[in-house]
Amino acid sequence: MSDTNPAQSHIRHEYGIPFPVFAAAYGTSIKPAAIMRAIVACGVVWYSGVIGGEALNTFFGAVIPGWKGLLGGPIGGHMTTEWLSFLLFWA
Repeated sequence: MSDTNPAQSHIRHEYGIPFPVFAAAYGTSIKPAAIMRAIVACGVVWYSGVIGGEALNTFFGAVIPGWKGLLGGPIGGHMTTEWLSFLLFWA
């Protein structure tokens, strides 16, 4: 016998709402799980943005001569072109 409630899978399939979010709407004690899931999602988006931005920066550095110092000096410990590559990937 399955431990999954058919109503939960229906909500997920029909509306695309994850179960922790669905359960939090009804005031159950699953709210910490939904918050932890959101924190992990933010970390995943940030990390993929960093990796993708670095990939774009490497690509532009190989294609455009002098790319590293093209837009000026560092801001916050990173070159301006690194920030631009990150924002382009993020967009």
